[in-house]
Amino acid sequence: MRCCAFMVFSTVPRASAYTIVRKMSVAPYAELNTGEPMKLEAVKIENYKALREVSVDDLTPLAAFVGANGAGKSSLFDALVFLHDCLSRGVAEAASMRGGFREIVSRGSRSPIAITIKFRGSKKEPVLTYRVELSCDDFGEAYVALEQLRLRKGSSGSPWIVLDIREGQGWALRGVPESYSSVSKEKESIELSSPRTLAVDSLGQLSDYPLESSLRALIDNWFVVAPTSIHHDADRPSSTAQFFSTRGMAKVARRLWAHNPKAFENIVRSMSRRINGVDNIAVQPLPNGEVHLLFGDNNLEASFPQESVSDGTLRLFSYLLLLAEVNPSSLLCIEEPEGLLHPDLLPVLMEELQRYADRGGQVLVSTHSPLVLDSLKPDQVYALVKYGGFSQVKRVSQMPITVSLYREGNKLGSLWEMGLIPEASCL
Repeated sequence: MRCCAFMVFSTVPRASAYTIVRKMSVAPYAELNTGEPMKLEAVKIENYKALREVSVDDLTPLAAFVGANGAGKSSLFDALVFLHDCLSRGVAEAASMRGGFREIVSRGSRSPIAITIKFRGSKKEPVLTYRVELSCDDFGEAYVALEQLRLRKGSSGSPWIVLDIREGQGWALRGVPESYSSVSKEKESIELSSPRTLAVDSLGQLSDYPLESSLRALIDNWFVVAPTSIHHDADRPSSTAQFFSTRGMAKVARRLWAHNPKAFENIVRSMSRRINGVDNIAVQPLPNGEVHLLFGDNNLEASFPQESVSDGTLRLFSYLLLLAEVNPSSLLCIEEPEGLLHPDLLPVLMEELQRYADRGGQVLVSTHSPLVLDSLKPDQVYALVKYGGFSQVKRVSQMPITVSLYREGNKLGSLWEMGLIPEASCL
């Protein structure tokens, strides 16, 4: 096997974790075949905060997670963002942002933190399974103990390992294997300069590794919307980052207005139908290079600057901008979309999220709102409950009483308020 060393820090500048427009230098594997974007099919998280062993299987393009405060919804989302941060910032910094490795590993656990994701493009594509295990050294610094990528063709037989890195050393497979015999022939030895970085970050930028490129593109394009004020401009860690600050939202609006005026006009019409007093939105470039938004009411002569507009109005506008601007191959994780929005607007937002999913995107939502659940079906909802200090998760479609009542015409929001989600017998 040939030996190839990779530096920890890539010479290719990394994009911001929440940049809207992103350019990939390597075509993901799915695009080389069907052109369909990669989607998560399953997630397993072990020893991360209250998630000692939680599996979420058969994810739909739009899925919601419900549960009481402290049940583990935010930890589930943060585990995904943690994986993103490990890719974009390095493992040590990603852990440090959360107080250090010992603060995020499950209490009493001596096993590594492990995150496993299954993903693929179309149902005709092979299933790819990526697993990363993180431990810490004697000084509490996090490092990658294991990083492995597997490929399964068909529904039977053992998966083929195409990447296997242990503490910074191992091997990777060039290209896409056509048969098991080609796996051993195309192995290439890999030695990272540090075990504190993910191999897929370096390999994923090289055209010789299309599977790693697909994985890197998938994780790199995750977006998180956290329930904070839209007017708050302060920098935050990516795990709780506001998707759009007021300034960022204005810049995105200007870009969409300049490059896709039809889409921008559709957003304005949608806002005017749903928000009383918003009949037009103007994008105003300023001499210093900044951008300002002006919201107009046909009943008034003067327009209102964005600072004078309510959080709820700006939040809906930011969601509509997001769904129009972002590539539908992106995974959106939205915590409590009901925050700042009037209840009448929640069905509208859920309809827009479903349209995004129908276009090829994927959306995960955590919520406390029955109105959000009313827009969903049992196979789209997962319930989290904490027992013995650790979280458990169950799909609503596996709750027979709830499913029976749903089929009789009861909405999931009402069933949740009645205490039937989750059913005690199913946990």
